[in-house]
Amino acid sequence: MAKRKISAIAIVLILVVIVSVMILIASSVPLPGVKRVGVIEIYGYIESEEVRDNVVRMIDYAIKDGSIKAVVLKIDSPGGWVDAIEEIYLNLLKLREKKPVVAAVVGYGASGGYHIAIASNFIYATPTAMVGNIGVIGRLPYRVWPSELYVETGPQKLTGFSEKEFYFKIQEILERFINAVREQRENKLLIDNVEMSKGLIYFGADAAKNGLVDNTGSSFDAIEKAAELAGIKEYEVVVVNSMLREDYSSAEFRSSLLTLADLDRLVPPPAFHYVYLPTAAEKPKIYDASTGENMGENVMVPEVKERGNIVLVDYSHNNMFHPLELNILLSELVKRGYTLRYAGKGENLAEKLEGVKAFLVIAPWDAFSGDEIEAVKKFVEDNGKLMLITDPSREYARAINSLSADFGVVFANGYLYSLEESYGNYRNIYVKDFREFTATKNIQKLVLFTAAHIYSNGNGIAFTSDKAFSSEGEKQMKFSPMALTHENRVLAIGDLTFMTEPYCYIESNFQLVANVADFLTGD
Repeated sequence: MAKRKISAIAIVLILVVIVSVMILIASSVPLPGVKRVGVIEIYGYIESEEVRDNVVRMIDYAIKDGSIKAVVLKIDSPGGWVDAIEEIYLNLLKLREKKPVVAAVVGYGASGGYHIAIASNFIYATPTAMVGNIGVIGRLPYRVWPSELYVETGPQKLTGFSEKEFYFKIQEILERFINAVREQRENKLLIDNVEMSKGLIYFGADAAKNGLVDNTGSSFDAIEKAAELAGIKEYEVVVVNSMLREDYSSAEFRSSLLTLADLDRLVPPPAFHYVYLPTAAEKPKIYDASTGENMGENVMVPEVKERGNIVLVDYSHNNMFHPLELNILLSELVKRGYTLRYAGKGENLAEKLEGVKAFLVIAPWDAFSGDEIEAVKKFVEDNGKLMLITDPSREYARAINSLSADFGVVFANGYLYSLEESYGNYRNIYVKDFREFTATKNIQKLVLFTAAHIYSNGNGIAFTSDKAFSSEGEKQMKFSPMALTHENRVLAIGDLTFMTEPYCYIESNFQLVANVADFLTGD
């Protein structure tokens, strides 16, 4: 009797399995003559080969399935890895040659997410969808130091890119993105290339007004539009993701915002990303160019023991630079019979300043105390030279302004940029207009890399064109990233990168390094 019950249960289970399989087959294999609109859901970041390949697999399925007459792309993605986005985009263009494609942006259609959407015949976005953010994030390669264990055959064999030319590669990718938008949107697009290159996010309603999308609407509107373009009135709607019975994206790419560190982990540098990446501001870090590890915390600097032909460098305020970055300046100082020494934490600054020629303060993170400010003021009054350098990519102006304000110099928050005149990237500004001083002699044109401008009551000595902007004020005008005050004894510059390799060899940058050395060692 028990055996009969077990056999009956087994038969029931087998029948349930058979029915379930038949239902699944019926849901994925259309009846003859049934027309379908296929929905491909593209959610989250596209930052892995798995995600890319699964999206491409869905596109291929939609191309080959004759019952699918039109396709809707339901997009909620902030983009991803450039190569992955372009692979998806090009395959969607192949799909569009065979069947109508309509996009529905229902959350993020930002950066690479928007790049995917423009492959459609028609784009909808919900009124508050996040659309646009046209642009590129590039991660420079780590510097490679020579090794006796591994021998490469060329200077860029291990990295694949020249550091100096990397900015132009970024610009090439941006232009490819912009050209794709202009080609696909044609005369619908109501904004120019400069506006697109800002990387702005538009709400869906504003995106429609600017021609980035065709209309506001939901995924249901997109389905109806796709059917209309395909010329079908009776149809089924199927989700291609479900038909392939796989969820192409992991929780890592769907449920949380990625960080810059995540990008490095997922696609090791050098790398390029069409991605919207809103990250919280944090204290900048200085990284070892060969390993990418933070090296700003435990740098050892030599003590000052001797006096004489010395330029003292502040290293007591959690300064955001590495002494190796001053090697080019050091070489110029050595030619003039001078060298660099450092003032470390816990040391008496007034004592350290005794007998030195000049004092160099670079990108401090911690503010100067009242006693320290008085010591530096006395040093300058006694004909000492003071040079102040900030860098918006490393520190906020608050700390250096605690000292510089007493000398009539205030570094602005934010950075300068130009969307029309730049060296490879909008943050690499040209400086072409100079007043004649030791610091500016024989200079024709500078390139400053993410530089701050300076308020100095008319004491500016170098100027951008009137096509520059301040990121903080969004104001277009001439700006001065260099100033000279206190009877030419205090020099302020809003950039450090210009004096580091390879950037010191661009335009007149090396001449500026030599001039800085003359300023620090001269009378």
